[in-house]
Amino acid sequence: MHEKSADLHHRKFNRRTTWRSSEHLDRRRQPENSVEGQLQKSQRLLKVYKNYLESKLAKIRKYYNERNKPFTSEDRKYWEDSIFKAFTRAHERYLASARDILERDPKTKLLTESGFKKYVYQYIAEQHEGIFFFIDANNLKRINDDPNLGHNYGDIYLSTLAEVMTILASKYRLNVARIGGDEFGMYLTLSKGQIPFADKYTERIAKELSAKFKELWDKHKIGIKATIAIGTAKKTEFPDVKYTDEMYNILRKTADERMYTNKKYMKANGKI
Repeated sequence: MHEKSADLHHRKFNRRTTWRSSEHLDRRRQPENSVEGQLQKSQRLLKVYKNYLESKLAKIRKYYNERNKPFTSEDRKYWEDSIFKAFTRAHERYLASARDILERDPKTKLLTESGFKKYVYQYIAEQHEGIFFFIDANNLKRINDDPNLGHNYGDIYLSTLAEVMTILASKYRLNVARIGGDEFGMYLTLSKGQIPFADKYTERIAKELSAKFKELWDKHKIGIKATIAIGTAKKTEFPDVKYTDEMYNILRKTADERMYTNKKYMKANGKI
């Protein structure tokens, strides 16, 4: 009886209680897409669970009393464990969804920098060699400020670049992210056999990214160039850096500075 009842209870809890309660709480107060907001929502779900646990145990105790059956401490422990397992499964699904919300940029569907950092930190900690690409989408402000185009076309511009980055991510096993505004990041992890050809990989990826972005954007026939400024930094350039966070920061900073140098050169030569 316990097994069948517990299974039925799991299905009812997952289907009716957890998500219905959380949706109700969402309507009352929608949390922001932030770590704090998601933690608040998680805490509210825990309160829902505690209230549900007491309510369910009271009903189960009543069920036992109506049938003149003793509700022993073993019975209570069984039902508490059963309810807790059902809640845990539902809550884990929610947390996975929350992490995805926090680590994905809503406009481009790329990783945010916090999600990007997690992967890059892991590669650095595992002593993999790699290349950090810092990318700036030129002309975004010009598109946004154009009264005939505006932010809708600006969003298309960013989404087009994100689409190309996603294609290259599959081809070269890159991690790609929108760092913020018109700035993007990519990280290429190198195997030992690829290290001697790091410069060739850098050049090839940069050329493909620029060419494919231009190709897809030109289909919209807007009349504003699709160009990007790129700066890169290789992990092998900093052999004395020991700590993961320090390595990430120096790679990011160096690639960012080189991107701005590239951007100035492009402006001076009429390539933007």
